[in-house]
Amino acid sequence: MATTHNLRPNTVTDETHLTGNGSLGAFTFRELHADDPSQHPAGCSGPSFVVVAGAGVFTFEDGSLLVVTVADGSACIDLAAGNAAITVSYQISGGTGRFSEASGELRMSGTLMVVLRNAANAPVLLTNTGRIKGTIFGVTHWE
Repeated sequence: MATTHNLRPNTVTDETHLTGNGSLGAFTFRELHADDPSQHPAGCSGPSFVVVAGAGVFTFEDGSLLVVTVADGSACIDLAAGNAAITVSYQISGGTGRFSEASGELRMSGTLMVVLRNAANAPVLLTNTGRIKGTIFGVTHWE
């Protein structure tokens, strides 16, 4: 969903809240990222945008945090299907607890679907169903 934050000029800053469960345990993920609707990813014939900046924090059940910055990303909107395919690559920039020495890369691939639109018919609440995969180095096991 769009926010009043402005990470870069001539972009739209979105806030993302996700929950999930994986090999490292249950987590929540909060991210702010800037979308540039004037840039378009290769291979997308419909409306699209490029993710140009941002950062996020994964919070795990044991209280450990994993901090990431956006390396790049894009979304391609399929008007007929009513959804968008999105991919975002992240660079791990540290963390706390078992992730205090973490480094590596993650990639999120998902499908966005609109749940609610504003009075101007712009999406303001979306779902994001997908996967986050990657390699994390320097993780300690925390009991």
